[in-house]
Amino acid sequence: TGILLKHILLTSTTLKHLIWQQTLNDEGCREIAVGLNKNKSLTELNLNENNIKDIGVDSLALSLQFHNKTLQ
Repeated sequence: TGILLKHILLTSTTLKHLIWQQTLNDEGCREIAVGLNKNKSLTELNLNENNIKDIGVDSLALSLQFHNKTLQ
């Protein structure tokens, strides 16, 4: 799941909203973080109701803090 989402984030130039529920874990979050580092179009990311622990949240937070400037 995370690899697919990373690919979408790395290749899409028009994706604005991404909602993904119930199948994402920490490894998937690390993959998404890589995609967020390069994505310039996404403005909303909703990962409610996933199995994300501290390490996954940390990966996303670092990506958002230092790389992604489009999410609101």
